Amino acid sequence: MRKLLAAERYILEVLNNNHYSFNELKDKSKLDDQILRNLLSNFLDQEVVCLKNGIYSIDTERVRGLLSEANDTDFVHYEIDELISSFLELKFDKNERFKESTHLSLKKVDMNPSEYVLYKSMVKNIETYLEQLIKNPNRDENSQKYIFFWGNSFYSDVINQMFCS
Repeated sequence: MRKLLAAERYILEVLNNNHYSFNELKDKSKLDDQILRNLLSNFLDQEVVCLKNGIYSIDTERVRGLLSEANDTDFVHYEIDELISSFLELKFDKNERFKESTHLSLKKVDMNPSEYVLYKSMVKNIETYLEQLIKNPNRDENSQKYIFFWGNSFYSDVINQMFCS
């Protein structure tokens, strides 16, 4: 089994049952030229992506096998760690070039049980909204893929975990 890098999964999601030239894929993915070339080259070597007449597509069977391995809990943990680390690098970029496209908010809040129930209800509303957007495959040309993440834990559990790792 091999880990699937977040960037690799992203390319597979963009290609998902579509056929694109390099320039179309670059426009869709918004990835740097060299990064995209390297990822595609690796996928071509692994025969995960096919290139025919300048058009890239995925080998559905190979991708299905790759994703079933990559969806293992340990690999998903690695991928989430990779995404969050990169996100934090963007957020705290000294040049502030990503300031407009990156938002992070961390709150340490005391809540009683009824306030926590209300919070969970609001999060559920956001999750439902995002799920509806995911199910709508007909996004317009101005659509861009965003990454959202949230979570909560007892503050003490997080601090204790820092010393257990």
